[in-house]
Amino acid sequence: MSKFKKYIYTMPEDHHEWGETYASPRCGFAGETVMRGSKLYMGFTVVMKPHVMEEPHFHHAIDEYLMFTGANLVNPFDYDAEIEFSMGEDPDQMEVFTFTEPTVIRVPPNVWHCPINFKRIGKPVNFIPVYPDGTWCKVTQRIKADGSPEYIYDGANTRRCVKNQTKKCTYCGRCFKEHTEGDSTNQ
Repeated sequence: MSKFKKYIYTMPEDHHEWGETYASPRCGFAGETVMRGSKLYMGFTVVMKPHVMEEPHFHHAIDEYLMFTGANLVNPFDYDAEIEFSMGEDPDQMEVFTFTEPTVIRVPPNVWHCPINFKRIGKPVNFIPVYPDGTWCKVTQRIKADGSPEYIYDGANTRRCVKNQTKKCTYCGRCFKEHTEGDSTNQ
């Protein structure tokens, strides 16, 4: 066996159950989860319909880059969408940016960001989040009953599948699909 074979990863087709919101299959590279020692975590998702993605959060360790282009790989400037993105120093005071052309957003460590509002999708959008560390993670804020904030760490290597707690979450959308079909156990 070649000593370099461990550095080659063939991306499998990632079929999901997010309905018509995203093209299926999608692909990506889950960093340390799929290649020991990797310092890159990234996705490649084609957004098909308007929706809001993610909740306000920050990453404590490293920059994150969010890229938006048209999904036509021959011409990524074939772009027809309106996207809103929020960013700020705390989750209650964020600035909203609107863009209507291919864009890259650099989110420095400890900067609150999201949601991403795919407000209008005239043509499919190629969304490529890039996290140059081997494990994607985020910190969110919840307000406790007494009004004080509580911070919650969530990482790709720590999130468990809600359908099978012995497996890691792959963001397949199965729980989302069942929730939207009326399964009240999946909230």
